[in-house]
Amino acid sequence: MGSAVSSPARLLAAALVLVGAATASAQDATPTEASEDREARMLYQAGVEALQAGRHENALDYFQRSYELSGRPELLHNIGITADRLRRDDVALDAFRRFLEAVPDAPNRGDVEARIAALEAAQARNAPPDPEPTLEPEAASEPASEPAGSDPTGWVLLGAGAALVVAGAVLWGVGAADAATVEGAAPGTPWSELQGPYERAPILSVSGAITLAVGAGLAAVGLVVALGQGDDAPAVAFGPGFVTLRGAL
Repeated sequence: MGSAVSSPARLLAAALVLVGAATASAQDATPTEASEDREARMLYQAGVEALQAGRHENALDYFQRSYELSGRPELLHNIGITADRLRRDDVALDAFRRFLEAVPDAPNRGDVEARIAALEAAQARNAPPDPEPTLEPEAASEPASEPAGSDPTGWVLLGAGAALVVAGAVLWGVGAADAATVEGAAPGTPWSELQGPYERAPILSVSGAITLAVGAGLAAVGLVVALGQGDDAPAVAFGPGFVTLRGAL
C-alpha cells in the first residue's frame, strides 16, 4: 500500500499534550496514579525514541503500554501511525477510528480520515474470496439437475467489484480534494499547511483510479458468470483503459 505517512518528528507534537495534561493533574493524583502517569510518560518517550531509530515493533509496544496506563487518546494516533508502518492494517484502523471517536474535532481529522480510507481500500483488495457453498448430495433416485444461474459466484464477484469501485471513488475523491486545496491556496499560505495535501494528492488519486478500474473489471466478470455460460452468454473484452461487454442478455 503506497501512501505517505507521518514522520517521527510529527509524533513529537503529541508529547506536549501528554506532558501538559500530566502536569495539570499531578497535584490531585494519588501516589499510585502519579506513579502510573510517570511510567506512561516514560513509555511514551521510549516509543518516540524507538520510532526515530526505526525500531517500529518496540515503538508500537511502548505506545500501547503507555495508552493502557494513561488512556490519553492522542496515543491512539501514534499507535495507528506505527501499526500502519508495520502493515498491521487491523491494528492501525482500530486505533485511527478510536482516535476520531475520542477527539472528533482533532485538527488532523482530514489526514486521519484519508489514512482510514486507504487502509479500508487495501483490505478490500487483499480480502480472500468468499468460499463457495457446499452442496448437499441428492438422492440416487433423483436426477442430478441444477437450474441455470444458481451458482452465486458471479454475484459474489459482482458485489466485490462494486465494493472496489466505491473504495476507488473514495480514494480518488480525497486525492482530488487535496489537489484542490493545493491549487486553490491563497498566496502566502505556509508550506506546512500545504505539504500534506501536496504529497497525498497524487498517491490517492492514482490508487483510486487503479482501484476503480480493477473494481469495474471484477464487476463485469461477475456479471458474465451470473448470467450463465451458454452460447448466448455475454463475453467480456479487456483493453487499455476499457472493459467491453458483448453478447445478448
